[in-house]
Parts: sequence; C-alpha cells; structure tokens
Amino acid sequence: MYAQRGMLIGIIIGGGIGVLPFVFTDDPLYFILIGVGLALGLIIGAGADRQNSRRFDQ
Repeated sequence: MYAQRGMLIGIIIGGGIGVLPFVFTDDPLYFILIGVGLALGLIIGAGADRQNSRRFDQ
C-alpha cells in the first residue's frame, strides 16, 4: 500500500521538478528526474510496507 503511494508522490514531485528545467532549456534529459522521483518513492514506500508488515506479524 505504501509502495504505491510512494511511487505516486515520487512521480508528482519528480514531474514538478523535472518539467521546470525542461521548459526553460528544451532539454528532454530533465525528464530523468521523474524516474529518479519514482525510484526514490518506490524505495521509501517499500521500506514503509516492510516495516508495517513486521509490526502486524508480531
């Protein structure tokens, strides 16, 4: 559950940060920031899922 939310938030933040430099420079490489945001959101969300599942297992 948290992994999906993390991915969504990461895409929103990465997209917001990646679009602004693209608008000013017309360099499509700034869209890589969306992927970086996605990856960070997935890592953070997966960690939260793992921590939450351990809590319920005990």
